[in-house]
Amino acid sequence: APNAVIAHSPDGSFDIPALVARAAEWAGLEGMDLAKRVTREAQENWEGGYWRLGHGYGRAARDARLDLDLFYSEADVSSSDLQFDPETASFSLLEDTGTQRRFGFDTALELRRRSPFGVTFSAGYSGLRYSDTSDPDLTAQDRFRLGARFRFDLTPATQAIVDAQFSTFEDEGTAEGRRDTISLNTSLRQELRNGDVIFRFDTTDTEDGTRYTLSAGRTIETALWELSGVFGLTRELSGDVVPSGEVDVTRALPNGELSASLAHVIRSDSDDDEQEVTTFSFGYVTQLTPLASLNTNLSYSDRSATGAGESGTFGTFGVNFQYNLTQDWSMNVGVQHRFSEDDVGAKARDNSLTIGFRRAFQARR
Repeated sequence: APNAVIAHSPDGSFDIPALVARAAEWAGLEGMDLAKRVTREAQENWEGGYWRLGHGYGRAARDARLDLDLFYSEADVSSSDLQFDPETASFSLLEDTGTQRRFGFDTALELRRRSPFGVTFSAGYSGLRYSDTSDPDLTAQDRFRLGARFRFDLTPATQAIVDAQFSTFEDEGTAEGRRDTISLNTSLRQELRNGDVIFRFDTTDTEDGTRYTLSAGRTIETALWELSGVFGLTRELSGDVVPSGEVDVTRALPNGELSASLAHVIRSDSDDDEQEVTTFSFGYVTQLTPLASLNTNLSYSDRSATGAGESGTFGTFGVNFQYNLTQDWSMNVGVQHRFSEDDVGAKARDNSLTIGFRRAFQARR
């Protein structure tokens, strides 16, 4: 068979005689022990990221990884203003004037990333403060979190996860004082030829009682489609047993993908009050160029309090443009429309334009 050389030059100049000589000198595959050259003693996943024109591959990580995220935000609180709550990925209606401040950190240390047994330790703190406000319900809040996640690769196709979390929550506007929450989430995942199957058992212990969820799920993957579903039963803090689950569908496109999901879950909000939440979301991502992408998303949620919490509906529609300036720097420009209505009929809508720059850091030892 004829020999060939594949070469790339950013400026379009090539040393043709040198390339021809390299092709002629190659002895070919005959007699080459390929298995000896590529076989490794242990299983290893690719962690170098995607190749991007002009940037190459991402930097490969070592066997340990440390992540640290510091955040601080300050916003004016105006009449009928929608304030995003990162604890529940939703937002609530504030009817006052003044200033709101959010601050805190999240950190995680992942050890033995490439070993059959791995562990991740995490910690986080978030604070909420108000100033120059008159509403007595706008009070200071603090949440502290500790976690440990253990990974067991039982076989190349079977993985077990044990995730333990502890958090404390304090709200100066309540007389009950500090609220402690302990959760233990376990899962067993088995890879199959066209996807995987998962079994989960989750338990959350709060000041109001204990919540249990038992579920099973299946993921089916084809060349263009990915369908996943998780269905189970949840015992609420009140003792009632209700169904819960989620269905996700993803369709690959030539330059992007379409996705949709429908979920009904029982969870705790930022005040540790239990809610039943039903959410529908739709997303469209397209790669405009090797360095630029466009993301469109739509979501609508209905939340119903099982106890003393708040009920209502909320939704968002947004478009985000991302451009990779360098291998580590990226720029984001987004527009978003949000609306909310609580259980007593109070409504709010807003529109926002955001421009951001992001820098990725990675330390290797």
